Amino acid sequence: MIINRFICLLVLASIYLIGENTYAQIPIGTWRTHLSFNQTVAVTANDDKIYTASSTGIFILDKLDGAVTKLTRLDGLSDALIATLGFNELTNTLIIGYEDGNIDLLRENQLINFDQLFISDRAGSKTINHINSAGPLAYLSTDFGVLILDLERLEVKESLFNLGPSGETMVVNASAIFNDSLFLAAELGVFAGNLNDNLKDFNLWFHFGLTEGVPAGQCQAIALTKNGLRCGIENLGLYGFEGGFWNNLNQLNNKSFISITHFDETAVVCQDSVYQLINNISLPITSQLARFAVDGIIIDGIVWIADEVNGLIKYSTGQEESIYPNGPSSNSIVHLKNIDDKIVAFPAAYNSTFEPLKGSKGFSIFENETWSNYNSTGNPKTILIPEFLDVTDVDKFPSQDEYIFSSFGYGLLRMNESGFEIINENSPSSPLENSNPPARNVFITSLSQQLSNIYMANYLASNPLHELNQDGVWQSFQTQLNYTQYTAQLLSTSWLDHWMLINRNFGGGIVVFNQLEGTTIYLISERGKGGLPSNTVNDMMLDLDEKLWVATNKGIVYYPYPRGILFEQTIDPVIPIYESNQLFRNEPVSAVAIDGGNRIWLGTDQGIWLFTDDGQTLEEHFNVDNSPLLSNNILDIAINHKSGEVFIATDKGVVSYRGTGTLGIETSTVKIYPNPVYPAFNGLITIEGVPDDSSITITDVSGRLIYKTRSNGNSATWNGLNASGRAVTTGVYLVFVSNDDKSKKQVGKIAIVK
Repeated sequence: MIINRFICLLVLASIYLIGENTYAQIPIGTWRTHLSFNQTVAVTANDDKIYTASSTGIFILDKLDGAVTKLTRLDGLSDALIATLGFNELTNTLIIGYEDGNIDLLRENQLINFDQLFISDRAGSKTINHINSAGPLAYLSTDFGVLILDLERLEVKESLFNLGPSGETMVVNASAIFNDSLFLAAELGVFAGNLNDNLKDFNLWFHFGLTEGVPAGQCQAIALTKNGLRCGIENLGLYGFEGGFWNNLNQLNNKSFISITHFDETAVVCQDSVYQLINNISLPITSQLARFAVDGIIIDGIVWIADEVNGLIKYSTGQEESIYPNGPSSNSIVHLKNIDDKIVAFPAAYNSTFEPLKGSKGFSIFENETWSNYNSTGNPKTILIPEFLDVTDVDKFPSQDEYIFSSFGYGLLRMNESGFEIINENSPSSPLENSNPPARNVFITSLSQQLSNIYMANYLASNPLHELNQDGVWQSFQTQLNYTQYTAQLLSTSWLDHWMLINRNFGGGIVVFNQLEGTTIYLISERGKGGLPSNTVNDMMLDLDEKLWVATNKGIVYYPYPRGILFEQTIDPVIPIYESNQLFRNEPVSAVAIDGGNRIWLGTDQGIWLFTDDGQTLEEHFNVDNSPLLSNNILDIAINHKSGEVFIATDKGVVSYRGTGTLGIETSTVKIYPNPVYPAFNGLITIEGVPDDSSITITDVSGRLIYKTRSNGNSATWNGLNASGRAVTTGVYLVFVSNDDKSKKQVGKIAIVK
């Protein structure tokens, strides 16, 4: 079934002027995306706009004024992994093809979703590889054949599959219309079928071979140019079609082709470079920014290149610039951390067997509503740091304005106003260990700050735990258990217990080590020895009541008194009970975070969940069906405690939701916004700066009770309804705030206009 679902786009809300600070803090209860747009996958155009896709969104450049409009799932896109773009001039429609076969059409600021292929029971890949238009029809090349859309009737006209020489499934990389035939660039070569024939019959497709000038090999790209039909054969070069035969043009031999497009001129993209094809001669585009080009078009003498690193590249007569909206440098974020109400994002540093990835993506910091990206690539729109690959974590000394970053291979990086300094095994007084010199194998997996010291887990080291104080003095610890050399995550407490999450490949579980006494305990899944639901531990977090939460592959538990874990006889944790069952029993929990109201945010493969501080009452559950989450697969969670904004890393990118739990922003007077509340506003009214866990009472001016609640941390919300669930009328309402012992009181007013 085709879904004719029209979605109005909030275009004005997502216009970005490149280079300006364009993020605005979001209201409570709302979402925003934090996606990378420098890793692009496709580019196309119409007369006045350039459309560029990353895997998780689209940005539209207005050629006249340079404004950029950003579209993501938050704006109505139906999916997250975009594979390709196409534009149909007759119907003025942008066609968006996804890796899972989903299709969106953007026309007159409306989105129409075609999910017929997406929901079909067709086995195998449904990826859409290329989109070609002729008249009102769009020909979508896919991993199983060709899907033809009628964009005037808004329907699927035809689905062509099993087109191989013997009727087998065949990957089609691209298509082109020439005269009365549809030509296919496919994994088995070049094919053509007369558009007047029944093209569902594989016998009616002609497979070009040596007799017609085409050697055996995969045809990766094809396009109709002003000089005729051109195709690219893997490692054999460009071929031109004339008089029923293909001729080798002796251009770009030994190249691997990605795309051929023709707008005003013909652009050919290969794996290592971009070319302009003029009169069968390929001229290289000498772009310094096109590091990993994947698509390109040429319009009015300007070359527009979609690049996997530098976004949309505008190239003209030797001048070039990199264009993309602000965001983190990667969508492959696996770790998030809140430092001084800044959110730091990290791509993966090692694989499942803890081998370094040698990645140069660095790290990204969200501060003052803008992402800043740090790496050693020297790419535009990034801040250059020394070579420091596979960054894993960050922390800082409370009294100093500098940050310490860790790497799985390069040791530590000190960052302050003076610049950057790498600390490794060769630095003065450094106890850091290189597990396999002289290569860069100083593996630091995790950092944890306590009592003005920074602790770090030195993976594969004989002394796996080090302490660095703010004066630069080091101390190292032996933990009595060899397991600790495989520490993947470190959580240090104020009583100087160090909880060390052990790599699952070496037994998993948690080692708790006290540096003052030198005592150690190993917590595993066996009852009486830790009672973990599983030895595969994914995350740990200490809440505001000093309960220590542990997320495992088979559920979530907490230790109610972790201070006594090394000397208590009973060391098994508490298993939260939700709806008469163990919370997430035998289900993987990937991430845990604590908000300012001491509520528990949990990440799973079914979305993100918010529970009360005992894990027994569910307050929120967000997934791809009821929210702008890009994926239900949650990798990590971090919370800006000042604003209450919850940042969520999924396997398809980062989004955030502004929650109601804040911490550490109690003020002398209560702050209420919006105030006045006008009829157009339909969100939550925020009451901020109140004492932690305080009582909030709202009355009318006569003293009649309207609403009562408690704050989550230092903030609370009101939906403008009375205790009976009805909207209040126009008037002034009083807000009375007090903590439980009445030692702190605040009074405020809210004006409601209906």
